[in-house]
Amino acid sequence: MMLVAVDVGNTNIAIGLFSGDALQASYRLHTHPQATADEYAFTVGGMLRGCLPADAAPLGSVLASVVPPLTPIFQQVLDDVCGRPPLVVDAGVKTGVPVKYEPPRDVGADRVVNAVAVQHEYGVPAVIIDFGTGTTFDALNRKAEYIGGAIAPGLEISLDALVARGAKLQKVELDLKKKEGATELKRSTEGLAIANKEFELAKRRLKKRMGLLDAAKNMLPQLEFQLTDARHNCDSYVNENKRYKLQLKGLKQEVDIFIASYLRQETIEKDKKEELEAMMNHIKDLERQITLWNAEEHKQNKTVSLLSAQREIKAREASKAMQLERETKEDLKVKELIMKGAIGEVKSIHFGKQCYHSLANI
Repeated sequence: MMLVAVDVGNTNIAIGLFSGDALQASYRLHTHPQATADEYAFTVGGMLRGCLPADAAPLGSVLASVVPPLTPIFQQVLDDVCGRPPLVVDAGVKTGVPVKYEPPRDVGADRVVNAVAVQHEYGVPAVIIDFGTGTTFDALNRKAEYIGGAIAPGLEISLDALVARGAKLQKVELDLKKKEGATELKRSTEGLAIANKEFELAKRRLKKRMGLLDAAKNMLPQLEFQLTDARHNCDSYVNENKRYKLQLKGLKQEVDIFIASYLRQETIEKDKKEELEAMMNHIKDLERQITLWNAEEHKQNKTVSLLSAQREIKAREASKAMQLERETKEDLKVKELIMKGAIGEVKSIHFGKQCYHSLANI
């Protein structure tokens, strides 16, 4: 993943493009707080797109700014160019260099990133001096902690102040023009290189598009043949669809007839079901009556059996009574014969009595 690092200072804006730890390209712009986001997006976006290869990895970005009006502008620019919001460095971000100065948020982002770079490149302890719009002095202890620093006016600010306040002091020109000329030449050269890269990129894109156009032209006859074939298939599908619609219409009519027949059949079956339920209820009533009749018959049978038993008992009692009566009569007759002295007759009667008993037993 490639990284875009942006340092927004009061005088210059430094931009670096890194691939891993290697610096691929660097640019420097004048700081214009009144510039719009579109102006910076056009400038920065053109620089980055010109130096990136066509198959470049996704971009990430980090932003350090000491110009508050430009901070949200560059956040938007980097979000648009890289496709994701940048990491904005301040004293609250965990950089590996704890800020022990109080309050920590009074330490500028430029001094924080200077401390991180020195700790990474040169080690600790260290004293860092940065000659910018202001000259800053920062200190790192052996624990790689930022313990404080100082700030003084920069060279140009100091010179302007001395000339303005000293009546006899004349302004001394700093030998910066050659450097500015070289910087301007370098910036122009880099701009030309960017424009050349953008031109080459545009050529490659145009060539690729021409290749796609030629491929499309070559495919046109085949596409026309496929289109004709597709039209024939479409016509056959339309005819097939019509045939299926007719079949569907016939099936719907058959279904309607079947449903009507089913409903009629269901009505008939409902009537039969009601008749069957009525018959079942009648049968249940008959079964209940039969059960009652069986119970009554059983009761009558028990009564008949009881009466038969009583009749048998009465018959036996009557038979015994008749036998006792006959025996009594016979005894009286025997006694009467004895009294008259008819012994022979008594014997015959006694013999007849034995015969009678034998016949009665038989």
